[in-house]
Amino acid sequence: MSLVAVVTGPFSTFDTMSLGSRAVYWPISLAAISIAVICVIRVVRMLPGISSQHALVGIALGAIMAGPFGSVALLSVDYFLLEKSFAVDRILRRWPPITTIAFFIAATEYYLLPQLIAKLRASSARAEESGVPHHEEVSTTTAGSTDAEPLFWRHLDGQPGSKLLSISTNDHYLDVVTDNGRERILKRMSDAIVELNGYPGLQIHRSHWVALDAIDGIERDGRKHLVRLVNGDVLPVSRPNVSQLLEALNKDADRPT
Repeated sequence: MSLVAVVTGPFSTFDTMSLGSRAVYWPISLAAISIAVICVIRVVRMLPGISSQHALVGIALGAIMAGPFGSVALLSVDYFLLEKSFAVDRILRRWPPITTIAFFIAATEYYLLPQLIAKLRASSARAEESGVPHHEEVSTTTAGSTDAEPLFWRHLDGQPGSKLLSISTNDHYLDVVTDNGRERILKRMSDAIVELNGYPGLQIHRSHWVALDAIDGIERDGRKHLVRLVNGDVLPVSRPNVSQLLEALNKDADRPT
C-alpha cells in the first residue's frame, strides 16, 4: 500500500512532492493511519452488537468510525513533516478516503491475513497429525496424553496458565472462552480439536466443544440436554453425544487427582 501511495501520490502529493519526498512521507503517514485505525476497529469489533455480525460487517463499520481518527493521524504527520495546520474541514474531507484506506488495512489485518495463516497452520497440523482422524460430530481428548503445551494456545492472547472452558463456532470463526475471558479466532473446529493435543474435553455438539473440568452440571430442557459451565454459560448437547458425555464425566471423576 505504501508503494502504491508513493507512486500515485494521493491527496495532491503527486503534484506537491518529489518521488523521494513521497517515499518518506507515505510510509510514515500510512503507519500512523494504520495504528489509529487498527486500535479503533479492534475496540469497535468487541462491541456486543457488532461482534455478532459477519467479520466484514464489523470491519466496515469499524472503518467508518475509524475515519476521523485516521484523518487526525494523517494531519498530525502533515503538521510535523509539512508544518501544515489542523483544520476541521480538512478532517472532514479526508474522512471518506481514509475510511476506504481503513477498510483495506482492517480487511488485511483481521480477515485476509488470519485466513491465510489459519490455512497454513491447518495444513501443517494435518501433515503433522496425519494419523489423527477428523470427526465432524464427536471428538474427545484424553487427560494426561501429553505434557506439551497444546498447539492451539498459540492462537490465543490469553495469559499463560489459563484454563480452557469452551470453544464454539461462529461463522468461519471460533469463540474461545477461558477463565481469563473470551476471544475470537479464525479456525475450523476440527483443526482446533487436533491442535488441542490431548487437552481433556469433548465436542458435545457440532458447534460446541467443552473442557471436562469446566462442566458444572448437566440440565434437561424437555427432550434437550444442556451443560452448565463453571462460568455460567449453558451449551446444548447433541442427542447422540449425551452418552459419550456421561461416560467422559464418569471417567474424569474416577481419575486420581
